[in-house]
Amino acid sequence: MPELWTDGRRLHYQEWGPPDGPAVLLLHGLTGRAAVWEPVARRLAAVGFRTVACDLRGHGASDRAADYRLTGYVEDTIAVIERLGLAPAHLIGHSLGGTIAWEVAGARPALARCLVIEDQHPEADPAAPAVWQEWARGWPWRFASQAEGLAFLEATGRSLAWWAPSLVPLPDGGWGWAFDRTAVVETARHLWSQAAWDRLARVPVPTLLLRGEQSQHLTAETAARMAAIIP
Repeated sequence: MPELWTDGRRLHYQEWGPPDGPAVLLLHGLTGRAAVWEPVARRLAAVGFRTVACDLRGHGASDRAADYRLTGYVEDTIAVIERLGLAPAHLIGHSLGGTIAWEVAGARPALARCLVIEDQHPEADPAAPAVWQEWARGWPWRFASQAEGLAFLEATGRSLAWWAPSLVPLPDGGWGWAFDRTAVVETARHLWSQAAWDRLARVPVPTLLLRGEQSQHLTAETAARMAAIIP
């Protein structure tokens, strides 16, 4: 299991494709992990891209952290790019990963070749912390078996492609999630605490914005405003 250390913590990552190909770094969203990118990563690798996906702090096999502010995620990502020699990388981010991508590009332009931002916005959302707190209180954190966990996902209409990779065996024999409850709640508390329009406008590299037609997170109006201010 490949990993690197930064600031005394372990970050797990996965890699596909030729080591000398143009680099792509895939950044997952809140409650995700590197493994959710595998279908995308394999396609990119098949056409020659060196493709890396990292478990963000508090997610997957990466260590938990004392701090889940955005600056910490950005510093981790910069460390991954520099330690693995990915610069300049194509940065592809979903949700939280999209925010990390534009923050990295703004802070360290030489590290990014281009951005793909999928289903994320720069608006402040004062209601987000309470929403995620309520979600965490109602979310089942433990199952007796993998089958029970998968049955929960199917019964509640959740995407197996997104959620199943994060369903993992626990040390005591049960099954649970590869993301940390504190990481989710604290990240949500910080992530949408203030708008980021000014930082998005300073992104210095070509950027592709992706929005699902039925997205409830990124409205068509906000997406149009984003497209008007980014390169």
